[in-house]
Amino acid sequence: MTSSSESQRQTTTLKAELRKAIPPVFAPGFGLRSDAIAEQAALIENKWGGARIDSKPQPDVFTIVKTALEHGTRGIETLPPRLLPYVPYAMLYGTHIGRNDADIVRCFLDRLDEAGRSAPRRLFPHYLLGLERGDHATNEFASWLKKHRQSLPGRLAGFTDKYDALDPGRASARMAYEVLMGNALIGDIKAVGIGPELFQTSALMAEVLGSIGEALTDKVNPSDAVARVKTILPEQRAVDQTLARMPAKKRVVGAFIAGIIQWQRNRDPRNEKPGPVLDLILDLNQDPRFHSARWQGVVPRPAIEIVEGWLTKHTVEAFFRIVDRLRIERMDMWAERRKFWMTYLPYVRRAWLIVGAQGEPFARQERIRFGRFGGGADNGHCGLLLDFGDLRVLEMNMNGRTILWRPDKVERSDFPEVYDETPYDRRNFISLVGQSEVWRKGCIGLGHRPPNGWQSKFADQIQQRSDRGINPTGV
Repeated sequence: MTSSSESQRQTTTLKAELRKAIPPVFAPGFGLRSDAIAEQAALIENKWGGARIDSKPQPDVFTIVKTALEHGTRGIETLPPRLLPYVPYAMLYGTHIGRNDADIVRCFLDRLDEAGRSAPRRLFPHYLLGLERGDHATNEFASWLKKHRQSLPGRLAGFTDKYDALDPGRASARMAYEVLMGNALIGDIKAVGIGPELFQTSALMAEVLGSIGEALTDKVNPSDAVARVKTILPEQRAVDQTLARMPAKKRVVGAFIAGIIQWQRNRDPRNEKPGPVLDLILDLNQDPRFHSARWQGVVPRPAIEIVEGWLTKHTVEAFFRIVDRLRIERMDMWAERRKFWMTYLPYVRRAWLIVGAQGEPFARQERIRFGRFGGGADNGHCGLLLDFGDLRVLEMNMNGRTILWRPDKVERSDFPEVYDETPYDRRNFISLVGQSEVWRKGCIGLGHRPPNGWQSKFADQIQQRSDRGINPTGV
């Protein structure tokens, strides 16, 4: 039997145990209490487990490094070990000194071990952010990092495995696929210690954008390519802001635009809703009608023609939307006019919007460039200039007539020009157009009367006065 004194001691011991405070519990991710040791472990992992991003060198340090690179291998050989980590700032960004010189690149890498055990962690973000396919420095940096792969912290090693990050020919393609079909790239970039802002201004981002275009051309088919791409882009001029060199920028822009157009046409063969893709392309590379140097020789010619066709369609549709918001005397007639001119859309080479003061805010809302009426026009005037090549047409609101002219038969200064933003005096041609609906000095004015049948009158004149004999089915 247990003595009463022993029973009393057990009871007392149990009470004492129950009165003790519950020790702190650490369970990362579950919101439970953490202890100081665990917090320090997390800080250490955050500090040492990813890439090391050096601060930009001070101007005097940058000058020393830049001068060393300018002196070739001899300059690199005499550079103090503590300055070696700053070489990529002059080699991969800005001046790109020595980037294409194999001897200089190898001389730098041969000495990089002198920079200490952190050298792989410090070189990795420079390699990644400066990645350009087919670039000598990129390939040499990748080879050096492969040899030192065991020295990469766990998060960098994991990122490398997921994206083949040390294979410059495959890395951007793997990342592009993740953008289009996954949602983890930006999170993975952050996890290795590289902020989204650095990525968005990097040569790597440009390469990923080009690889996205290649993937879309190869029929990778995300449900919404535009939304996917926007997850990695800054607000405007994405490629312009990157540190990629000009040949790389041109290559990736051409590949991306061709690919995103292919994706759009696969999903929308009738070109009914190209708006989101068109907006993205214009934000990326501006309007080809006004910035031809950004397009010619950069984007494939068939892709340029498609974009210009979308812009023409948008201009014609915008004209009728703007007219709807201005003063309209007969809604039924404007519905007829819209139907008529949309039938001719496949034959229109270029279109140009001309507005009075009241139409300017509406034109801006359409995100479209436009011309302006000056003298001889009401503030509510709005005009649509259609270029059929050898025949021009100006449809206008608040006017009973549409003006047709042959550009080779009239004085150019008297008639508006496509893509001319100089305010245009409407009186120039009004005085030249007769009331009798006959051609005079290369132009004619046609009224929209009788209410039923004006379409055939317009169609006959367009067919007879255009060298191509334009005659759409169903007019």
